[in-house]
Amino acid sequence: MADAVAKLTQLMSWESFGDLLTSFWATLRLPDSDNSTIIYDLIVFYASSDPLIFAMRAGLVCSFIAWFQSMATGLHSWVDKIWPIVPVLYAIHFSVSDMFFWPADKPFIYVPRAYLATALIFLWGARATYNFGRQGGYSLEFEDYRWSYMGQKMPAGIWFFFNIFFVCLFQNQLLVFLTMVTPLNWIDLVATVGALAGLVLENVAEHQKWVFEQSLKKAIENKEALTGDYKRGFLTQGVWKYCRHPNFSGELIMWW
Repeated sequence: MADAVAKLTQLMSWESFGDLLTSFWATLRLPDSDNSTIIYDLIVFYASSDPLIFAMRAGLVCSFIAWFQSMATGLHSWVDKIWPIVPVLYAIHFSVSDMFFWPADKPFIYVPRAYLATALIFLWGARATYNFGRQGGYSLEFEDYRWSYMGQKMPAGIWFFFNIFFVCLFQNQLLVFLTMVTPLNWIDLVATVGALAGLVLENVAEHQKWVFEQSLKKAIENKEALTGDYKRGFLTQGVWKYCRHPNFSGELIMWW
């Protein structure tokens, strides 16, 4: 029994996991080719690029697209639409970028913290994408009311540059740096528990808010007498009883 437990423990160790990754990614290594193709060249370019520089360039591309769309449509929530999605892609990128073209004669250096962070960010992204989508965020006509409000309050010239440097550029580069990781340590256990707790809090808060808003909308449509939270216009039950913005609190706990 003791031998079986010891063997199982060894199989579940990071060293065994690293050996598994090494053998798996070795099978995906691109063979040498004299017949260059666009796809092959793109993969070679990706594999030979510095992971951070590549991600920052991708962020610049996203920034330009968001700016172009905002100028073409007059709406400024294009970064909001990709906010739950690109961090997942960046996290995967940082996790797997070193695996491509890893020298066959050298042991693979795996980064457990990157894989753990990627899993947590994936869960966050799935929740955020679903919640944003059910609120109509992916509609082409959607715009966050805060951008509309700021656009009305700011002089046109200041808003123009604010849109470029903050809404489009800064936010996209922020998403790159939020997904960078460092070596795993004991603090990550606490951080993982905290991230999961923040994710649960955020999800519960958003769902309670969604149910409340749908009930309020139905009550208004039916011309019912509004009392309590319905009359106040904001929720004071559930997790909202203890915090004015539990969804934002969960988001902060998740990332910081």
